[in-house]
Amino acid sequence: MAQNLKESDYTVGPLSIGSYVSNALRVLPKPISVTGEDEPSTGGTYSINGKDTLLPPDRYFVYEFDSLTIETRSDGSIKRFSYSTKKYVTARGIRIGDSKQKVQELYGKPSEDDWLNPQIGQENTDDCLPYFEGNSTIGISFYIKNGIVVCISVGQGFT
Repeated sequence: MAQNLKESDYTVGPLSIGSYVSNALRVLPKPISVTGEDEPSTGGTYSINGKDTLLPPDRYFVYEFDSLTIETRSDGSIKRFSYSTKKYVTARGIRIGDSKQKVQELYGKPSEDDWLNPQIGQENTDDCLPYFEGNSTIGISFYIKNGIVVCISVGQGFT
């Protein structure tokens, strides 16, 4: 059975879900690239007094580093991040290179079985261990290749 996630499970190194990316950027190297994209599930048309008005979509930003990707909301708060470097360790002690077995020992049974939603650059993984709190879309996922953790994603928006 999956162990309950705590707020500390959403913090790794200088990154924390909901905190502002500007804080993390103070201690991280300069990003390789920063791109802004429209959030596809926002925007649209709404009607006031019979007049349709177009609502622009929210914008989010993607910060690309070597072995680290950070996605923010339009207000600059961190929505999710993924990394594939041994530099960071989760609150429960998992880092890139650890075994699938160790993840399951520390986090319990995954929230879903046979679930694989590859993040950017992780299309070559062969397994994923997702952990969510209840019905939430906020969680932490461990991407596995040949029984070894190769990528860790933390945040909101996993489907």
